[in-house]
Amino acid sequence: MSTPISRRTILRLGGTGLVLPFLPSLLPATARAQSAPPHKCFVMLRTEHGGILQRDMFPADATLTESLSYAGHPVRRGSLSATVAGGEARLSAVLRAPSSELTASMVSKLWVLNGLDIPFYIGHHRGGTLGNFSASDQAPDEVKQDGIRQTIDQIMAWSPSFYGSAAGVRERAIIQGALSYAHSDPRLRQGPVERVGDTVNGSNQHLFDRLFGDVTGGQPLISGAVLENYRRLRNGNRRLSSADRRRLDDHMERLAELDRKLSTVARCQTPTRPTTSTGQYTQQPTYGRDPESQSLSHQLWNDVYTLALSCGVSRIVVAGATETFSTYAGDWHQEIAHQAASSEPAYSTLLAAHHLFFRRVFLDLASKLEAVDMGDGTRLLDHTLLAWGQESGNYTHDHTSAPIVAFGGAEGFFRTGQYCDYRNLAKKTGAGPAGEPRWFGLLWHQWLGTVLQSMGIPRSEWESTSRCPGYPDYKYDDVPDWAGPENSTGPVYPGSVWNAAGEVLPFLRA
Repeated sequence: MSTPISRRTILRLGGTGLVLPFLPSLLPATARAQSAPPHKCFVMLRTEHGGILQRDMFPADATLTESLSYAGHPVRRGSLSATVAGGEARLSAVLRAPSSELTASMVSKLWVLNGLDIPFYIGHHRGGTLGNFSASDQAPDEVKQDGIRQTIDQIMAWSPSFYGSAAGVRERAIIQGALSYAHSDPRLRQGPVERVGDTVNGSNQHLFDRLFGDVTGGQPLISGAVLENYRRLRNGNRRLSSADRRRLDDHMERLAELDRKLSTVARCQTPTRPTTSTGQYTQQPTYGRDPESQSLSHQLWNDVYTLALSCGVSRIVVAGATETFSTYAGDWHQEIAHQAASSEPAYSTLLAAHHLFFRRVFLDLASKLEAVDMGDGTRLLDHTLLAWGQESGNYTHDHTSAPIVAFGGAEGFFRTGQYCDYRNLAKKTGAGPAGEPRWFGLLWHQWLGTVLQSMGIPRSEWESTSRCPGYPDYKYDDVPDWAGPENSTGPVYPGSVWNAAGEVLPFLRA
């Protein structure tokens, strides 16, 4: 008679940086049913700067074997197939790894998008990746003042269409870095939009404790007496201004959400706490120029993300990587990122860093999600949209043709194993300092709207077409000269492109 293996054993990570695969045939029926998360998962990783030339970032144009006319210009796609030589599987200079890691099976779950633009000069930014265009250093003042929006991760986190009752959810979204923005009252989507702080200010072990720590079992924060005092102050004090009333409401909403978290019990057995802390690497004085330590630190975070998604204690992760993934000890911002377009040594350093992130961090997380057997013939990666975005496109500061590299089908929503190119090849600038032009294609709004729809969030929850379809509902493309085509082909982003922004991007639906 076989001995059942507990979920605790299956999920144990220790400090090894490995995720053991589920073995559903050895689990009792109750554990098999317990192993699958109830809904889809969204994970966004973002790196700084960008600046990788198209020839190195994307698969070869020869990959693009199909085309159709869409939004007024041809768009193209083709199936991904890695070239394998010398033990390495290669899709591009960035998208390559040992063939034992970037296997044919993993390539079949990978997809790459080219030709998606924020339609104005946004410069260095934080919130633009997920829809808050105002969180930028160089954007026009009008954008900074009028482009303030909550980011799509927060729309998901507080949507009844995503979490429902939020049973078993300890964190609506795991946030690392300055990429996420929400209303002060995110549930009701009211109040000023503010940056969402990091879920934990500490290590992977602190995040584990927050997600899987013991429920206190104490008295609720909002007792009957507290609630009665709140109502008396809010409704009975005529001196209370409308702004202060909103602040009071926001505060009570935050207390209610904290109460919910404290009373939530994870719907899986608690896995073993990691024995290795990211602090072992990040607190070293050489961490900033030690790509091996940077990679290992991110892999430890990936372990906890995988546990969280597997158990359903959170199904949203947004993480920004600010490390350089390089041994370069000088001023990375000025001497590498800003010089890469005109300096071959600087560009080679930047290129190597992006490749390292792809292989050691992004592919590492995808592989760990793929290792989790859901017990129903699918893997956790199949339930997930795992995306990697960059701050810029092929030139730092310019968010044109900014790449999206993604794994996973989001429970059958996405067609995977393909490269899609949405650029309008007739609309481009002259050759830049590195010899490549900037091309213009479809809108970032359409990508963000596609993500929301893939996660089951209906357009009625987030779209306002008074300005433009898609997300955010913010149309601003009147920036003279920055994005002018090199010939008179009409507007860079014609009405046909704006009108399509609420649709799912072409070729992506499975």
